[in-house]
Amino acid sequence: MTDGPFGHPVVKLRGRSDAPLRVVVAADAVFSHRASSVLDSDGRFSISAETTQAAEAVRCAIQTRPDVILISVDLDGGGIAATREILARLPRSTVVMIADDGGGLFPALRAGAEGYLLRDMNIERLPQTLWEAANGSSVALPRSLMQEVLKRFRDPNALRRTLLDADGDPLTSREWQILSLLRNGMSTAQVSQRLSISVATVRSHRRRIRHKLTGAGAAA
Repeated sequence: MTDGPFGHPVVKLRGRSDAPLRVVVAADAVFSHRASSVLDSDGRFSISAETTQAAEAVRCAIQTRPDVILISVDLDGGGIAATREILARLPRSTVVMIADDGGGLFPALRAGAEGYLLRDMNIERLPQTLWEAANGSSVALPRSLMQEVLKRFRDPNALRRTLLDADGDPLTSREWQILSLLRNGMSTAQVSQRLSISVATVRSHRRRIRHKLTGAGAAA
């Protein structure tokens, strides 16, 4: 174990199922300190690196290959652009974004984020929220923003109309199948079991579905 670029130990990848989840925190210094403290004390996480710069977030993610990246939308250099680059290189990682308001929700989901949290959240809930997001049991979204997403997913006919009017590609039959299961309340892990595909494959489909749906009719 060696010191990472920001003073935290870099934890090498291990095959044990009880190994803590490795986390990179990329946010302003105040939020980063609060988040790292509560995650460190939880026991299920190990902080691999902290940074306030988008380029450093990408570099640290590639270097440490974390399970979770907690990254601010307004990170210096662009948090959403950094998220896109990280997930292009590390598609198995889970990205959860932090923001002051819901203005960046759909761009974050289009970039592949598994969650979008508000900065004024109860920080004590962060460990469980990240744990569930990383394990595919839920999408990390505050209740206040969930309706913004659900209205895109609730009505299959509305979804089809939105997609027909969109410039992007329509959902494939497999994506419709996965979306239907998710709309019925299944978690990523449950969809994986139902369809006999890996959790990583379900996540990949989810990201493509979100990109298509949140990219279509974004002003609706």
